[in-house]
Amino acid sequence: MKILAIGDLHVGSIYGLAPREFANNPFQQWAIEEFDGLIKSSMDIDYLVLLGDMVDGASHKDTTTLWETDVDTQVSHAVALLEPLKHGKHFKGILGVTGSGYHYGKGSGFDADAQVTKSLKGSHDKSHQLLQTPHGVIYFHHRSKNIQTELKIMHQRYYNDAVKIALLVGAHLHRAISLQDQGARIIHAPCWEYSMPFIGFGNTMSIGAVIIEVNKQGIYPSLITYPIPIAVEQEMCGYTTIYDAQLRDRDTAKLKQLSKKAVVQSVNRKKSSSKSYLPPKINKK
Repeated sequence: MKILAIGDLHVGSIYGLAPREFANNPFQQWAIEEFDGLIKSSMDIDYLVLLGDMVDGASHKDTTTLWETDVDTQVSHAVALLEPLKHGKHFKGILGVTGSGYHYGKGSGFDADAQVTKSLKGSHDKSHQLLQTPHGVIYFHHRSKNIQTELKIMHQRYYNDAVKIALLVGAHLHRAISLQDQGARIIHAPCWEYSMPFIGFGNTMSIGAVIIEVNKQGIYPSLITYPIPIAVEQEMCGYTTIYDAQLRDRDTAKLKQLSKKAVVQSVNRKKSSSKSYLPPKINKK
């Protein structure tokens, strides 16, 4: 059995994956070529697992980072990108989980990640997916802030119960990470979005996916990563400089608005405090 686990496409973001006709910067143009190569090399998979954040979402804090703001359209593009992975001769199905609330649309009544999975005729769970193997369970989920969180999930939630987790696969961090702990393996899947500030200073993002092979001997996960060419990085420096200027302009405008609001509030407070104080009337008998 072979499983492809993929997450954090962030379709809709100018820094996320985009169909070829909408790829409008050096990273997107390079990434879609690598993604097509991944599809061609994954035609023999049994399962496709979607690890969340398939789209970037409409409620983005800064819409200048979106090439498509309509979530339904983002979902349609994500489905079109993933659809070819369904047609291998060994293919059995799709398992999906929900990503970050910021991207799937928490509070809106619409789960974009669930819609992507369902549009592809897959099975979706907001929290996690379990895939049973002769060597233990493979646990798939999206969000985990650090490796300690992963260990807590394995040891507290499962190792004390009847279910044994042999492999835990997450996403969200945008970095390829592989750890071994007391017989269990922890894998963090790479992403398909260019480097963003949220991954933290000093951390290096990774583009790619996870391939898991299960045979009679055991479970064998592999991290597939695609290093971004230096030429693309150099071109993206100019691209992000333009974006940074847009952010500065936006922040300057916000500061001016806040400053005006603060002045108005200050004036209102002074007016309120300048009103003469009238003592309560005393009824004379």
